[in-house]
Formats: sequence, C-alpha cells, structure tokens
Amino acid sequence: MNRKIFSRIAVVLVVSSLAFAFTIAKDRLHKRDFTVSIIDGKKPKAIPDEISFKDGKVFCGDFADQKLGIGTWIKYELVKDSTYTEEGEEREYIEVLATTELAKEEVFEFKCVVDNFEIEGSMRITKKGKDKKNATFSGKEKPKKDKKKDKKEKEEK
Repeated sequence: MNRKIFSRIAVVLVVSSLAFAFTIAKDRLHKRDFTVSIIDGKKPKAIPDEISFKDGKVFCGDFADQKLGIGTWIKYELVKDSTYTEEGEEREYIEVLATTELAKEEVFEFKCVVDNFEIEGSMRITKKGKDKKNATFSGKEKPKKDKKKDKKEKEEK
C-alpha cells in the first residue's frame, strides 16, 4: 500500500516538474511597449503610434491595423539577442523578424532592432517579391506604470 502511494506521488512530482520545465520561457521583449513615430513611405510626416510585444507575438500598432490591414498579433522570432557593455553600463541588443502571409499572395514583414530602450525598424507588404507598401519607425520604450504607486495616489485622494 505504501509503495503504491509513494510511486504515485513520485509520478505526480516528475510529471509536474517536466511540465514546469517545458513551459515557454518568456523572452526579454515580453510585455514591453514602445512609443514610436512612423513615417509612411509616401508621406514624410511622422505618425505617433505604439508597438507592443507579448507572449512571443508583436502588435504593430494602429498604423499597421488601419493603413496596412494588419490588425492581429504576429508571431516573431529573435534573429539576435545579446548584451554588450557601453561606458560601464550593460545594454541589450535584440533583432526581431515577424512575417505573415496575407490574401492575394501578399506578405507582411516586420523588422526591428531594440537597442536597450530604443527601437527602430520597418514594416512592409510585398507581392511577388516587389514592395507594395512600406513604412519605417523609431522610438523609445514606454515607461511602465508603477501599480503600487498608482494605488497609493488613489488612496490619498
């Protein structure tokens, strides 16, 4: 009887340990938002927008949704993920690539480089290898709100 209970407990512990070990590790872009200025390929005027990363997917902002028709989260891959030291400060350098197929043989491509808290990159739609629409962007990471600080401020009022 004791052996059965012990073996069942051991099996449960092993299975739960394996399940925990194989959960998807979050990358350094997880839950990061960037405020960017987008320059449409046709118009030199900068358009303010936001780019968000979460759970291995990127949301390319309202510009991509309204102007390019990309209103969903797109799975991305990290082309390069490294750290370097500049002036005694450790900084991160991340290159990202996200592509998805659209209707009518079109492909949307999102490329960016995150250098510490700054981001720059491009979005484009190609059809049969030729650029159809493109835009470039650059910006900085959006400061995170301190939930504890916000809560204290609300209580004080």
